Amino acid sequence: MSTQTNPHSYGGYSRQTSLVEACTYRARGVLAAFRLELREWQRRIRIRHELTTLSDRDLNDIRWTRAEVEAEARKPFWRA
Repeated sequence: MSTQTNPHSYGGYSRQTSLVEACTYRARGVLAAFRLELREWQRRIRIRHELTTLSDRDLNDIRWTRAEVEAEARKPFWRA
């Protein structure tokens, strides 16, 4: 008795199921990357705000000028 295999079968799953699994896997990766990017944006916002609160003496210690801080603070959060 011969067993017929489904031509659309792949590893015990249909191609459609495999495609859904692949898309789900890819979506998880994209979401994870997006979460990392959000954290980076939040970090930039926090650091730029903290820079604006430093005194001129503190800025001198880290060798930044008030003009450099203001230029950095004006950058959109998505720009490094």
